[in-house]
Formats: sequence, C-alpha cells, structure tokens
Amino acid sequence: PRGSEHWSPPVLDGDSKNTPDVALGRIRGGGQMSDVTLFRLAGVSAIAGGLLRAANVFVTGIDPAMLQWDYLVTDVFLLFGLIGIYVKYRHVAGFAGLAGFAAGAIGLLLVRSSRNLDNYKIAATVTLVGVALLGLTFAVSKGAQRIPGLLLVAALVVGIAGAMMPAFTQANMIAALLFGAGFVVAGAEILRAA
Repeated sequence: PRGSEHWSPPVLDGDSKNTPDVALGRIRGGGQMSDVTLFRLAGVSAIAGGLLRAANVFVTGIDPAMLQWDYLVTDVFLLFGLIGIYVKYRHVAGFAGLAGFAAGAIGLLLVRSSRNLDNYKIAATVTLVGVALLGLTFAVSKGAQRIPGLLLVAALVVGIAGAMMPAFTQANMIAALLFGAGFVVAGAEILRAA
C-alpha cells in the first residue's frame, strides 16, 4: 500500500541529480545542497557585496535610515562572500589567512554594531586589515586568487596612505573601490571555478 512505504532521502550522485525523486527529496527536506551551489551563492554574495561597497562611495543625499539599510545589506553580502572566499581558498591561506579571515569577519560584525564614528573607524580598520591579511596570503600564492588578493592588499595600502597624508583626499574612495573590486573579482573567480 502507498501509505506504508518508508521514505528515505535520495542519494545525490552525478547520474541522478535531475530525477523527480531528487527534486521531491529536496522539497521534503531530504536532499542536500551541493558544494557547487554553496560556492555559487558565495560567489554571487561576494560580487553583490563588492559592487554595493563600491557603489556606496557615490551614494549621497539619501535618507539616513535608508542608508543604514543599504549598509546592512552590503555588509551581509560581504560577510557571506568573505566566508565563501575563505572556504574556497583555505588551502593557500594557512594560519595567517585564517587570522585575516577571522579579523575581517569580526570587523564586519563590529561595523554593524558601531554606535559612533570612532567605533566605526576602529571596526572598519579591523575589517580592512583582516581582509588584507587574507588577501596577502592569496597574493603570494599561485593561482586565480592572486588578483583579488592584490586588490585587497592595495585597498589597505591606499587606506594607510590616506591616513598618513591628509592631502590625499580621495584615499578613502579609492580604498573602498579597491576593496569592492577585490570581492567582485574573487566572487567571479569562485563562480568560474564552480
């Protein structure tokens, strides 16, 4: 009888991914999300976060409450993208990359909880230094992750230059654009490899 059958989740192998049973299993909660899907989502998140971060440089005249929502969405995408970037390239990151990833993730969370400009500056610095450290581990390795690594390190270098040379008024904008570009390129590379 139909009601007495025991249902078990389908086994996802390379030959049966498009069968109706697998689709039903996913609907019923029995299927699994593949690594390819997770990396695609991470790649899209990194690209979206990077593009939003770069676009935020040019945002002016927006209601402050709306601007906070924009920043929240940007940081959520950046955080999910950062997680995916680290997981994708963890084999070249080593302990220094892990430390950079952790600092970058903590920094993004601190940015969201900052109540004043001084706290924001500290949190943004933690984020940038952490992500640049992760980027440095990518930059000194061989592979597709070198270019986003170099962009993230360049963002830190420009940010430091701006802090040391007040006349370099465009430093924050350039650093933000490099930071965003690093995420966009990393996300695109993750999508290409998925």
